[in-house]
Amino acid sequence: MGFPRKDILTLLAGSVLLWLAVRFLLPLIRPFLLGLVLALAAEPMVRFLENRLRLPRQAAAGLGVSMAFCFLALLVTVLCAAAVRQLRSLAGILPGLEEAARRALELTQTNLLALAARAPRNLRPVLTEHLRLLFSDGSTLLGKITAWLLGLAGGILGRLPDSALGFGTGILSAFLISARLPKIRLALEQDWVETVMFPYNIVETQAESLIAQAAKKNVGFICMKPLAGGAIEDATSALRFVCANPDVTVVIPGMADIAELNQNLAAVNDASPLSREEEGKLRAIRDTLGTQFCRRCNYCQPCSVGISISSVFLFEGYLSRYGLADWARSRYATLAKKASECIGCGACESRCPYHLPIRSMLKEAAERFGE
Repeated sequence: MGFPRKDILTLLAGSVLLWLAVRFLLPLIRPFLLGLVLALAAEPMVRFLENRLRLPRQAAAGLGVSMAFCFLALLVTVLCAAAVRQLRSLAGILPGLEEAARRALELTQTNLLALAARAPRNLRPVLTEHLRLLFSDGSTLLGKITAWLLGLAGGILGRLPDSALGFGTGILSAFLISARLPKIRLALEQDWVETVMFPYNIVETQAESLIAQAAKKNVGFICMKPLAGGAIEDATSALRFVCANPDVTVVIPGMADIAELNQNLAAVNDASPLSREEEGKLRAIRDTLGTQFCRRCNYCQPCSVGISISSVFLFEGYLSRYGLADWARSRYATLAKKASECIGCGACESRCPYHLPIRSMLKEAAERFGE
């Protein structure tokens, strides 16, 4: 059975009147309501004064209300004092919180810049520039992020060549595996793998069996780091060694100018067998480098104290191996953090894919630079 129409209208009218009373009358009657609350709170004290001390009603009421006011004032004072203490405590830790936030932002910036350093060479300046803009002082963080993303997208698109779409389609049309050696060996057992990529050079020949395994399965092999991350200075000998292996499909050395491009093309197009002189050069390179050297992959970064680890080892190599001591020392002097500032935390060693003793290597580099 439904509600009668009259009851519904009465309920609606009452709701409207209540809303109007709260909206317009409450500001007017608020002092009277506060007085009523104060009177009810003071009534027990008034009765005590009136009955026990035999005070007149008016005097007892005045004294009771005054005591109620004093109690409320004391309560407000205590609450304000507690609030002030809390604010002081908060003010005391604010510098620490600010410093912690600043350090967190600096670490985030370092991590992102380290990732940008691994991007393709033509994209590195765009990524680095926009990352620095993102973390610089300016407008609100949301506005900066929005502007940064838009600028980054425009910068990347502006640097992509016209053939980028076709190149990307070609890459996506095949399956490429680049991982550590055990994982690549397992991946080669899968039928869907068409290409593998792994370091292979004069001093790092552990991939030779992997290259042969890939060739047997008709899987392409991309040779990365043919110059051992720049540690091998003789690019011609390094590329001749790699291309002497008929199972290497593609070799991807880094090139900075046309002269290096022409030098690399001449080396890979020379299909003649390695001469005794060239084999002697290869043995000399192996003896000089050994296996304990930095490949400049930068997986060790970021350093806990901001040391550019790969730069330290690069300049140390020019100092000790290539006879460019003055140049190496001048370049090393430009580093913001030196090798001697290593705190020995070991975070870098846990990330190094070559398991290098980075802490001891930094100590040796500091000694060679006279620190």
